[in-house]
Amino acid sequence: MGLFNIIFENVMYILAIALQLAAAILLVGNTDIRPEKIIKAYCQKHKAIAIQNDGSLLDRSGLEEAVNSAWTNRIAFSYLVAGYLIGVLGNCTIDRWIALLIVGVLAAVIFLVTFIIARRKAKTFPNIGIDDLPREKGVTIMKHFDGELVNKQ
Repeated sequence: MGLFNIIFENVMYILAIALQLAAAILLVGNTDIRPEKIIKAYCQKHKAIAIQNDGSLLDRSGLEEAVNSAWTNRIAFSYLVAGYLIGVLGNCTIDRWIALLIVGVLAAVIFLVTFIIARRKAKTFPNIGIDDLPREKGVTIMKHFDGELVNKQ
């Protein structure tokens, strides 16, 4: 009975980690950070997009939010993959309260670094213009002429 329990517990542990790891890898694969995918995600979230006279976006804030979100998700899912893999190797031998404190501080630092990276990626994302915008159903592109918007479609 003892040997069966040891085998069963190990199989269940390995299966649990394998399922979590597979889910994390699938999520990483579904978080696309290619510029054309980010632009498409931006267009899908906006019903109207204002374009300046030179053909560039009037307001980049929505685009930067889409870039920030894509990069934050990609990094977060990568952390999941790494965490699951490292978790198999580790065993906590220090006091649980000290471990909890260290985990909290380390998680806060990782959290801040992640947002700094994502924000930097958003700020340095190339400027896009009217020709870069895919024509999505339900998206209106508006040209901005001297303080007023004119429907471009």
